[in-house]
Amino acid sequence: MSAPAMDLRRPAVRGRLSKALAKAAPSGAVALIGVAFALPLVWLVFAAVDSQASWAVEIPHWTIANFQAVFSAADLRSLANSLLVSVLATGMATAVAFPAAFGLSRYNIPLKQVLVIALLFMTAIPVAVLIIPVYQIYSEIGWTGSMVTASLFIGVTGLPFEIAIIKDAIDAIPPDFEEAAALDRATTWETLIYVVWPLAAPAAGAAAIYGFINSWSMFIVPLILLTSPSDIVAPITIYGFMGSAVVRYGEIAAFSFLYALPPVLLYFFMARVFRGGFALGGGVK
Repeated sequence: MSAPAMDLRRPAVRGRLSKALAKAAPSGAVALIGVAFALPLVWLVFAAVDSQASWAVEIPHWTIANFQAVFSAADLRSLANSLLVSVLATGMATAVAFPAAFGLSRYNIPLKQVLVIALLFMTAIPVAVLIIPVYQIYSEIGWTGSMVTASLFIGVTGLPFEIAIIKDAIDAIPPDFEEAAALDRATTWETLIYVVWPLAAPAAGAAAIYGFINSWSMFIVPLILLTSPSDIVAPITIYGFMGSAVVRYGEIAAFSFLYALPPVLLYFFMARVFRGGFALGGGVK
Protein backbone atom coordinates (compact mmCIF):
# COMPACT_ATOMS: atom_id res chain seq x y z
CA MET A 1 0.00 0.00 0.00
CA SER A 2 1.33 3.39 -0.92
CA ALA A 3 2.25 6.00 1.68
CA PRO A 4 -0.47 8.49 0.61
CA ALA A 5 -3.14 5.83 1.07
CA MET A 6 -1.87 5.00 4.56
CA ASP A 7 -1.88 8.70 5.44
CA LEU A 8 -5.55 8.91 4.41
CA ARG A 9 -6.52 5.92 6.58
CA ARG A 10 -4.79 7.12 9.75
CA PRO A 11 -7.31 9.94 10.54
CA ALA A 12 -10.20 7.50 10.03
CA VAL A 13 -8.61 4.96 12.39
CA ARG A 14 -7.94 7.64 14.98
CA GLY A 15 -11.56 8.83 14.64
CA ARG A 16 -12.95 5.34 15.25
CA LEU A 17 -10.60 4.90 18.21
CA SER A 18 -11.73 8.22 19.71
CA LYS A 19 -15.40 7.23 19.33
CA ALA A 20 -14.74 3.86 20.96
CA LEU A 21 -12.95 5.51 23.88
CA ALA A 22 -15.77 8.06 24.23
CA LYS A 23 -18.31 5.22 24.45
CA ALA A 24 -16.19 3.17 26.85
CA ALA A 25 -15.37 6.05 29.23
CA PRO A 26 -18.85 6.28 30.87
CA SER A 27 -19.00 2.50 31.29
CA GLY A 28 -15.54 2.51 32.82
CA ALA A 29 -16.47 5.30 35.21
CA VAL A 30 -19.62 3.44 36.27
CA ALA A 31 -17.57 0.26 36.77
CA LEU A 32 -15.09 2.09 39.00
CA ILE A 33 -17.91 3.59 41.06
CA GLY A 34 -19.48 0.12 41.33
CA VAL A 35 -16.21 -1.34 42.59
CA ALA A 36 -15.86 1.49 45.11
CA PHE A 37 -19.34 0.66 46.48
CA ALA A 38 -18.86 -3.12 46.29
CA LEU A 39 -15.56 -3.33 48.20
CA PRO A 40 -17.03 -2.25 51.59
CA LEU A 41 -19.87 -4.76 51.13
CA VAL A 42 -17.40 -7.53 50.31
CA TRP A 43 -15.39 -6.60 53.40
CA LEU A 44 -18.58 -6.63 55.49
CA VAL A 45 -19.50 -10.16 54.42
CA PHE A 46 -15.99 -11.58 54.68
CA ALA A 47 -15.08 -9.92 58.00
CA ALA A 48 -18.35 -11.03 59.61
CA VAL A 49 -17.30 -14.69 59.28
CA ASP A 50 -13.56 -14.19 59.78
CA SER A 51 -11.97 -15.15 63.10
CA GLN A 52 -8.98 -12.93 62.29
CA ALA A 53 -10.82 -10.02 60.69
CA SER A 54 -8.93 -6.82 60.02
CA TRP A 55 -9.50 -3.64 58.01
CA ALA A 56 -8.35 -5.38 54.80
CA VAL A 57 -10.44 -7.54 52.44
CA GLU A 58 -9.07 -11.06 52.95
CA ILE A 59 -10.18 -14.64 52.47
CA PRO A 60 -11.91 -15.35 55.78
CA HIS A 61 -10.93 -17.88 58.43
CA TRP A 62 -14.44 -19.21 58.78
CA THR A 63 -16.25 -18.76 62.08
CA ILE A 64 -19.64 -17.80 63.48
CA ALA A 65 -18.18 -16.47 66.71
CA ASN A 66 -18.63 -12.87 65.61
CA PHE A 67 -22.39 -13.36 65.22
CA GLN A 68 -22.56 -15.21 68.52
CA ALA A 69 -20.81 -12.28 70.20
CA VAL A 70 -23.24 -9.67 68.87
CA PHE A 71 -26.32 -11.70 69.75
CA SER A 72 -26.02 -10.48 73.33
CA ALA A 73 -29.01 -8.96 75.08
CA ALA A 74 -27.54 -5.45 75.08
CA ASP A 75 -26.69 -5.48 71.37
CA LEU A 76 -30.10 -6.83 70.37
CA ARG A 77 -31.76 -4.25 72.62
CA SER A 78 -29.94 -1.49 70.76
CA LEU A 79 -31.35 -2.80 67.47
CA ALA A 80 -34.83 -2.85 69.01
CA ASN A 81 -34.33 0.72 70.27
CA SER A 82 -33.27 1.87 66.80
CA LEU A 83 -36.33 0.20 65.32
CA LEU A 84 -38.64 1.88 67.84
CA VAL A 85 -37.09 5.31 67.31
CA SER A 86 -37.18 4.95 63.52
CA VAL A 87 -40.80 3.81 63.41
CA LEU A 88 -41.92 6.61 65.74
CA ALA A 89 -39.96 9.28 63.86
CA THR A 90 -41.10 8.06 60.44
CA GLY A 91 -44.72 7.78 61.50
CA MET A 92 -44.83 11.27 63.00
CA ALA A 93 -43.00 12.87 60.08
CA THR A 94 -45.09 11.21 57.36
CA ALA A 95 -48.35 11.95 59.19
CA VAL A 96 -47.44 15.65 59.22
CA ALA A 97 -45.79 15.75 55.78
CA PHE A 98 -48.81 14.50 53.83
CA PRO A 99 -51.37 17.19 54.81
CA ALA A 100 -48.62 19.84 54.74
CA ALA A 101 -47.69 18.84 51.18
CA PHE A 102 -51.37 18.89 50.18
CA GLY A 103 -51.78 22.40 51.56
CA LEU A 104 -48.68 23.68 49.77
CA SER A 105 -49.81 22.07 46.54
CA ARG A 106 -53.46 23.06 46.45
CA TYR A 107 -54.00 26.24 48.48
CA ASN A 108 -52.97 29.81 47.69
CA ILE A 109 -50.82 30.37 50.76
CA PRO A 110 -49.10 33.77 51.09
CA LEU A 111 -45.41 33.53 50.20
CA LYS A 112 -45.86 29.91 49.16
CA GLN A 113 -42.83 29.91 46.87
CA VAL A 114 -40.72 31.33 49.66
CA LEU A 115 -41.90 28.52 51.94
CA VAL A 116 -41.04 25.88 49.34
CA ILE A 117 -37.55 27.33 48.86
CA ALA A 118 -37.12 27.49 52.64
CA LEU A 119 -38.08 23.82 52.88
CA LEU A 120 -35.45 22.88 50.32
CA PHE A 121 -32.90 25.02 52.15
CA MET A 122 -33.71 23.34 55.46
CA THR A 123 -32.83 19.93 54.02
CA ALA A 124 -29.22 21.14 53.72
CA ILE A 125 -28.85 22.21 57.37
CA PRO A 126 -26.65 19.70 59.25
CA VAL A 127 -28.21 18.16 62.33
CA ALA A 128 -25.01 18.89 64.25
CA VAL A 129 -25.75 22.62 63.92
CA LEU A 130 -29.15 22.18 65.59
CA ILE A 131 -28.40 19.64 68.30
CA ILE A 132 -26.91 22.03 70.90
CA PRO A 133 -29.83 24.52 70.97
CA VAL A 134 -32.28 21.62 70.82
CA TYR A 135 -30.54 19.97 73.77
CA GLN A 136 -30.80 23.22 75.76
CA ILE A 137 -34.52 23.48 74.99
CA TYR A 138 -35.11 19.82 75.82
CA SER A 139 -33.22 20.22 79.10
CA GLU A 140 -35.33 23.22 80.09
CA ILE A 141 -38.64 21.43 79.49
CA GLY A 142 -37.51 18.01 80.76
CA TRP A 143 -37.61 16.15 77.47
CA THR A 144 -34.15 14.60 77.57
CA GLY A 145 -33.90 10.87 78.18
CA SER A 146 -37.15 10.04 76.36
CA MET A 147 -37.21 7.96 73.19
CA VAL A 148 -40.50 9.57 72.15
CA THR A 149 -39.21 13.14 72.33
CA ALA A 150 -35.93 12.14 70.67
CA SER A 151 -37.95 10.52 67.89
CA LEU A 152 -39.93 13.73 67.53
CA PHE A 153 -36.81 15.76 66.78
CA ILE A 154 -35.39 13.06 64.49
CA GLY A 155 -38.67 13.07 62.55
CA VAL A 156 -38.50 16.85 62.21
CA THR A 157 -35.03 16.60 60.64
CA GLY A 158 -36.46 14.57 57.75
CA LEU A 159 -39.74 16.46 57.48
CA PRO A 160 -38.75 19.10 54.86
CA PHE A 161 -37.54 16.51 52.36
CA GLU A 162 -40.62 14.33 52.91
CA ILE A 163 -42.89 17.31 52.29
CA ALA A 164 -41.01 18.12 49.07
CA ILE A 165 -41.32 14.53 47.78
CA ILE A 166 -45.06 14.27 48.50
CA LYS A 167 -45.80 17.77 47.19
CA ASP A 168 -44.26 16.92 43.80
CA ALA A 169 -46.53 13.88 43.58
CA ILE A 170 -49.68 15.83 44.52
CA ASP A 171 -48.78 18.52 41.98
CA ALA A 172 -48.97 15.83 39.28
CA ILE A 173 -52.51 14.74 40.30
CA PRO A 174 -55.21 16.49 38.21
CA PRO A 175 -57.50 18.63 40.40
CA ASP A 176 -60.48 17.12 38.55
CA PHE A 177 -60.56 14.24 41.03
CA GLU A 178 -60.91 16.61 43.97
CA GLU A 179 -63.53 18.70 42.16
CA ALA A 180 -65.58 15.55 41.55
CA ALA A 181 -65.32 14.69 45.25
CA ALA A 182 -66.43 18.23 46.14
CA LEU A 183 -69.52 17.81 43.95
CA ASP A 184 -70.32 14.73 46.04
CA ARG A 185 -70.08 16.95 49.14
CA ALA A 186 -66.89 15.34 50.43
CA THR A 187 -65.07 17.27 53.15
CA THR A 188 -61.45 18.30 52.77
CA TRP A 189 -60.29 15.46 54.99
CA GLU A 190 -62.44 12.94 53.12
CA THR A 191 -60.97 14.17 49.84
CA LEU A 192 -57.48 13.96 51.28
CA ILE A 193 -57.92 10.43 52.63
CA TYR A 194 -60.09 8.78 49.97
CA VAL A 195 -59.05 10.62 46.80
CA VAL A 196 -55.59 12.11 47.12
CA TRP A 197 -54.01 9.52 49.39
CA PRO A 198 -54.47 6.50 47.07
CA LEU A 199 -52.90 8.47 44.21
CA ALA A 200 -50.03 9.90 46.24
CA ALA A 201 -49.38 6.79 48.37
CA PRO A 202 -46.33 5.67 46.34
CA ALA A 203 -44.68 9.05 46.90
CA ALA A 204 -45.62 8.91 50.58
CA GLY A 205 -44.05 5.45 50.69
CA ALA A 206 -40.85 6.80 49.14
CA ALA A 207 -40.86 9.65 51.66
CA ALA A 208 -41.42 7.19 54.51
CA ILE A 209 -38.47 5.07 53.34
CA TYR A 210 -36.29 8.17 53.30
CA GLY A 211 -37.53 9.12 56.77
CA PHE A 212 -36.90 5.62 58.11
CA ILE A 213 -33.34 5.46 56.74
CA ASN A 214 -32.64 8.97 58.04
CA SER A 215 -33.85 7.91 61.49
CA TRP A 216 -32.20 4.49 61.36
CA SER A 217 -28.77 5.97 60.65
CA MET A 218 -29.03 8.82 63.15
CA PHE A 219 -26.08 8.90 65.57
CA ILE A 220 -25.59 12.30 67.17
CA VAL A 221 -29.21 12.93 68.22
CA PRO A 222 -29.64 9.72 70.28
CA LEU A 223 -26.12 10.18 71.65
CA ILE A 224 -27.02 13.62 73.04
CA LEU A 225 -30.71 13.30 73.89
CA LEU A 226 -30.89 9.73 75.24
CA THR A 227 -29.16 9.53 78.61
CA SER A 228 -29.95 6.00 79.81
CA PRO A 229 -27.61 3.11 78.85
CA SER A 230 -30.70 0.97 78.24
CA ASP A 231 -31.82 3.39 75.49
CA ILE A 232 -28.64 3.10 73.43
CA VAL A 233 -29.27 2.69 69.68
CA ALA A 234 -27.48 0.58 67.08
CA PRO A 235 -25.10 3.22 65.58
CA ILE A 236 -23.75 3.94 69.06
CA THR A 237 -23.28 0.20 69.62
CA ILE A 238 -21.17 -0.01 66.45
CA TYR A 239 -19.06 2.86 67.74
CA GLY A 240 -18.62 0.96 71.01
CA PHE A 241 -16.84 -1.89 69.21
CA MET A 242 -13.92 0.49 68.54
CA GLY A 243 -11.87 0.72 71.71
CA SER A 244 -8.76 2.78 72.41
CA ALA A 245 -6.51 -0.30 72.33
CA VAL A 246 -8.31 -2.72 70.02
CA VAL A 247 -10.90 -2.57 67.25
CA ARG A 248 -13.15 -5.63 67.02
CA TYR A 249 -13.49 -5.73 63.24
CA GLY A 250 -15.30 -9.07 63.15
CA GLU A 251 -17.99 -7.95 65.59
CA ILE A 252 -18.34 -4.61 63.80
CA ALA A 253 -18.97 -6.46 60.53
CA ALA A 254 -21.36 -8.98 62.05
CA PHE A 255 -23.40 -6.34 63.85
CA SER A 256 -23.37 -4.06 60.79
CA PHE A 257 -24.70 -6.96 58.73
CA LEU A 258 -27.67 -7.27 61.09
CA TYR A 259 -28.00 -3.48 61.20
CA ALA A 260 -28.32 -3.33 57.39
CA LEU A 261 -31.17 -5.86 57.21
CA PRO A 262 -34.19 -3.68 58.22
CA PRO A 263 -33.71 -1.03 55.46
CA VAL A 264 -33.23 -3.79 52.88
CA LEU A 265 -36.35 -5.64 54.05
CA LEU A 266 -38.29 -2.37 54.06
CA TYR A 267 -37.30 -1.71 50.46
CA PHE A 268 -38.50 -5.13 49.31
CA PHE A 269 -41.71 -4.72 51.31
CA MET A 270 -42.39 -1.38 49.60
CA ALA A 271 -41.45 -2.66 46.12
CA ARG A 272 -45.09 -3.55 45.40
CA VAL A 273 -46.14 -0.01 46.29
CA PHE A 274 -43.51 1.43 43.95
CA ARG A 275 -44.66 -0.80 41.08
CA GLY A 276 -48.23 0.26 41.68
CA GLY A 277 -47.15 3.89 41.73
CA PHE A 278 -45.41 3.63 38.35
CA ALA A 279 -48.48 2.02 36.77
CA LEU A 280 -50.79 4.58 38.32
CA GLY A 281 -48.55 7.42 37.21
CA GLY A 282 -49.09 6.41 33.60
CA GLY A 283 -52.84 6.35 34.17
CA VAL A 284 -52.91 9.82 35.71
CA LYS A 285 -51.03 11.30 32.80
